[in-house]
Amino acid sequence: MNSLFLTNKNDLYAEISGGVQLCSQEFLEVIRLISNTVEIYEIKISKNLKHRLIRFAGFDYYHLYNTKYYQLKLIEILKVQKIDIVFINKAELVRFSKVIKNEFGTKIKVVVLSHGNESGDFLHDLTHPSSNISKFKLLKNKVRLGFNLYTESYFRHRYIDLVCAMSEEEVAIEKWLGAKQVFYFPRLIVSKEIGWNPKLGRFGFVGTLNHTPNLIALEQICVKLNELQISNLEIRLVGSGEKEGRNLESKYKFVSYLGRLDDVNLETEACTWLYFLNPIFWYSRGASMKLGQALSWGIPVISTSAGARGYKFKKGLIPFCNNNVESFVEQMIGKANDMTLAKNMFQKLINIEAYKYCNIEIGQDLAQLILELNSSSSSS
Repeated sequence: MNSLFLTNKNDLYAEISGGVQLCSQEFLEVIRLISNTVEIYEIKISKNLKHRLIRFAGFDYYHLYNTKYYQLKLIEILKVQKIDIVFINKAELVRFSKVIKNEFGTKIKVVVLSHGNESGDFLHDLTHPSSNISKFKLLKNKVRLGFNLYTESYFRHRYIDLVCAMSEEEVAIEKWLGAKQVFYFPRLIVSKEIGWNPKLGRFGFVGTLNHTPNLIALEQICVKLNELQISNLEIRLVGSGEKEGRNLESKYKFVSYLGRLDDVNLETEACTWLYFLNPIFWYSRGASMKLGQALSWGIPVISTSAGARGYKFKKGLIPFCNNNVESFVEQMIGKANDMTLAKNMFQKLINIEAYKYCNIEIGQDLAQLILELNSSSSSS
């Protein structure tokens, strides 16, 4: 099988890797395992005036890329390299599926490697608007949500052969949107000890701080801790969203914002955390890639069940709290000064057998499904 991996370069490589880059690299690793050859074709966000105006107006439903600009070159590469299957990295590139199918039909399979649909987060942003948003902008966003859902469903019904989803929840959403076939691609965890030497009462968080689910959860936690006048713990924040990070740091004496850290400095910082915090109080798009990084290092975690979507664990490995701030803060307070409890979890997490799936198994299951797709199209 000859494969082409269609991606925005920034979604695959970055000076400081975030969840998008980690997820993209996991997808690519498995694709390389099951393919004879893999061609990486990189594209850039369109600066075309039409697309810029659409985005400026706020109706940018999957118009980040100018497919016409890449059409001839992409078709040429697919022919010269004798590509059998195109893996589209991120649902935002879904319009390229029409280009491919209009030229090759069933000869080339198109697979979307979904990091979550745009409407998934946009729905929550829309239902949790900032207090100063205008009624006009709120109305415009409601219309935009409808366009997003329509576009997601339209392309799945017509041009997509398979969608790889990041969680079981998104498998159900993809089926509802009209995907012909859906494959659950759980997160990969590769054990790597980093010399964990924690400090009592120290908790850490890594993520995008201006991302609505993250920010709302962190704000609720800080408010609750402040109300309870808890003084024996600290929260260390790492990630983009400096304005939000500085704001939390200025309002709460137990919060420290460290900015964005590269991999080396993040490891150095994270090995001092007693627990990694993963507070997601509703089912947002995709999965928490930083949770997987913490687990691979063996750092004990406090997580909601919603925050752990997209992972497969052995039963009882992590005692998830409920998807609300009260349950989450209760666990933080109860564990803040119990080193023995944290060390017991560390011993469980560094055992790779605690995780049910590896890249080889995922690759085998994905390859089998693709084989079935090819068989069904050749017989029809």
